[in-house]
Amino acid sequence: MKYYAKVVRVRLEVACVEIEGDDIKTGQEAADRALDAATADDLPWKMLPYDTDAYAPHVEMLVSDPELNEAGETASVIRRWMRSPESSAQDRYLILHADLESGEGRTILQPWLSEAAGLPLADLCGEWMDDLADLSELAVDVPRPTNGTATIIPFPRPSQRPSENGGPSLS
Repeated sequence: MKYYAKVVRVRLEVACVEIEGDDIKTGQEAADRALDAATADDLPWKMLPYDTDAYAPHVEMLVSDPELNEAGETASVIRRWMRSPESSAQDRYLILHADLESGEGRTILQPWLSEAAGLPLADLCGEWMDDLADLSELAVDVPRPTNGTATIIPFPRPSQRPSENGGPSLS
């Protein structure tokens, strides 16, 4: 049997924001200003390379040939759908930040949570808490994914532009 999988991996972008002002009295006020500045169109964000030692890809969507046949679709249609922005319209991620040096963690809330308010959000939180409780109780290494046998279907990539130092850049 053949399957078609949409696999997602985490990439991080960083920007350095300088905050200055006599009216800033607390670190929270400075952090709020930095977040406001993060939405500026001219802020130079830098895409960090994918870190295979820190982040593992996961399967976001999986469709089998029998499911395609039942839906009356073809492999090319599902491949095109998986690469489209519309296929991820309902998939959202909650960010958990971990400071490995201090052993502290926090949840970084995202704007989409307001769309899931009420019972849907309560259901999601229950699922997340169950998974985190299981992880906390086990306190073992999470198994790393294996490659196995898979055909890689390339996603369209943006063309490279020269960076400030003359090398290639995808930013």
